[in-house]
Amino acid sequence: MLNEVLVRALVELMVTLDLSDEEDVSIEAGSSMLNDAAAILNGLSTEDQEDLVRLIGEFAESETDPDRQDNMRELPGALGLVE
Repeated sequence: MLNEVLVRALVELMVTLDLSDEEDVSIEAGSSMLNDAAAILNGLSTEDQEDLVRLIGEFAESETDPDRQDNMRELPGALGLVE
C-alpha cells in the first residue's frame, strides 16, 4: 500500500510538472527534474520497473482529466521504462 501511495505521489508530481506553464516552471528546470527521476527509476530491477509501469497505467485509466490521462499514458516511455 505504501509503495502504491508513493508511486501515485511521484506520478502526480511528474505530470503536474510536465503540464506546468513555462511561467510557473522553466523548461530547463522541469526537464532536469524529470531526467533526474528517470535516472533513478531506471535503476530499479526489471520486476520493479514492470510494477511501476503497471501502476502508472492503472492511474492513467482512473484519471478523469484528458490531458493528465494522456500525459500519464506517455510517462513510462518518457522515463525510458518501456521502448
